[in-house]
Amino acid sequence: MYYDKQTDILYDNEPAMEALFLSTKDIYINYEAWGKSSENNILFITGFSGSGKTTLGYKEANNHYAVYYSIDHLQSGKPNLSNPFIKDIFDRCPEYKEFCINVSNGSLPPHSSESIKIIPKLISSIIESAREHYPNRKYIVEGFQLYSYCPAEYILGKPLIVKGTSALKSLMRRLKRDDESIIHLNPLTSYLKIMRYYKWFTYDNKHMKSLIKTMKEYKK
Repeated sequence: MYYDKQTDILYDNEPAMEALFLSTKDIYINYEAWGKSSENNILFITGFSGSGKTTLGYKEANNHYAVYYSIDHLQSGKPNLSNPFIKDIFDRCPEYKEFCINVSNGSLPPHSSESIKIIPKLISSIIESAREHYPNRKYIVEGFQLYSYCPAEYILGKPLIVKGTSALKSLMRRLKRDDESIIHLNPLTSYLKIMRYYKWFTYDNKHMKSLIKTMKEYKK
């Protein structure tokens, strides 16, 4: 699946197993509209965990002087408090502020199930803040959570990039990044871990393709 900028066509011919092994071009949807109005001042970036979203997000942020939000980092409960927009996010989403306090005092671990519950409200608060504060600035919201837990209507018609990195390559990057390994585990543990990752892939691939299909149909 990829969006050809020259022909303005979104190709959707990637079987699920190909997405497991083969990387494709990144998909750009409504990218040219980014920053043209307060309705489109946010660029959303999503893809498999380990696919390179953060690398691309930082590159786009540096090139366009954009305010950058990583949902994965925010979900850790340890936001960058030097970001002047975080206080406004806290005000708009008190559930998130409470979660961060609980992480800080050790009552909750980072990336807990509690953080998943507040992701839709958190993303909605970021969108509202971006539209009302400095609407002429550009913003980036990045995370795999965009297709996993975020309602599609939040992103519908908005600028979006979907990383085309395969699930296998993303997994290898993720294991290296998180310093994990399955090589030195016993066979049963390795098998169970691989099955867990495959279940993660099938779930993520299904929801990511659903988001792309919805965006494609909306664009028509």
